[in-house]
Amino acid sequence: MAKLARDVFLRDPNKHRDLHFATGEEPAPEYAALITNPDCWEDGVLPDIDLPAEPDEQTPEPDPVPEPEPVPEPTTESTPEPTAEEKPARKTTARKPAAQ
Repeated sequence: MAKLARDVFLRDPNKHRDLHFATGEEPAPEYAALITNPDCWEDGVLPDIDLPAEPDEQTPEPDPVPEPEPVPEPTTESTPEPTAEEKPARKTTARKPAAQ
């Protein structure tokens, strides 16, 4: 396995944690595959890494989510304009009683 020529910081895509690899370390193959800058490796060449198949490829896909049922369109019936008797009362602010 190749050794690192520089300190490398990266984020684990599975655990969503920040990782630090010091100069001279040999990172695990799954992390070494994430370090794509050739300047980070001692010989200046990316290591040739064979990763095992991910378990996600072997698991069946979940059932698709059904589409929501269409909402019927509202009918466009004309509503008559409210008359003066049907209109709500006008709102006014409350007044303070006069001081005595």
